[in-house]
Amino acid sequence: MQSFAVLSALLRYPEPELWDHLGEIPEVLAADGLVPGPERREVEAFIACLADTDPMAAQSLHIDLFDCGRALSLHLFEHIHGESRDRGQAMVDLADHYRACGLEPDPAELPDYLPLFLEFLSTRPAGEARELLGEAVDVIALLGKRLERRESPYRLLFPALLALAARRPNETWVRDGLEKGPQGAPDPARAEAEEAAEWDAAWEEPAVTFGGTPAGPDTACPKAADLLQRMTAGR
Repeated sequence: MQSFAVLSALLRYPEPELWDHLGEIPEVLAADGLVPGPERREVEAFIACLADTDPMAAQSLHIDLFDCGRALSLHLFEHIHGESRDRGQAMVDLADHYRACGLEPDPAELPDYLPLFLEFLSTRPAGEARELLGEAVDVIALLGKRLERRESPYRLLFPALLALAARRPNETWVRDGLEKGPQGAPDPARAEAEEAAEWDAAWEEPAVTFGGTPAGPDTACPKAADLLQRMTAGR
């Protein structure tokens, strides 16, 4: 299941060490055989673009895209639950599921962070990994479409993710997300301006932590069906 791990690495904040291994990635994807040829070539095009980019410039691009607003947040539940209490409990359950399957999440990363989710999927059997990725496919498709609008090189990674998922995206949900903007705002341009203001304000306020109601005995190690229900709730 190296394809999931490779896509996780490419979506993460690009540390300089990544450039030392870019040349190996196409062979890994080909050997794994999970990503179809056309989508694999798009990943290779992204790798070529990244290889020609100065690491500091690539890091700046990653921050500008994924850390400065909600529209392209790589936190999956952000696009489903927003900042509601439901998101906190969903993340508690997801983190518990990671641990039950032998993955101890990095405390510096929230459980719904897409690269962490892909890292987890790389440890699971292929059928299970595809099913779980399928439950996040609507958000993944929405992110891919928003990256296409910005003509970002990162858009080249998302067809591979869609190809790995067991389910096709809900095109109506994706289209509505594009039209309404982040958090259902009717005007995407206004929404982006509001995001920037919220980002500035966040530096002036205490950090928000996710506690929620502690998971009880029935949710401490959720079954796959329960996890899927959490991921699709509110969609």
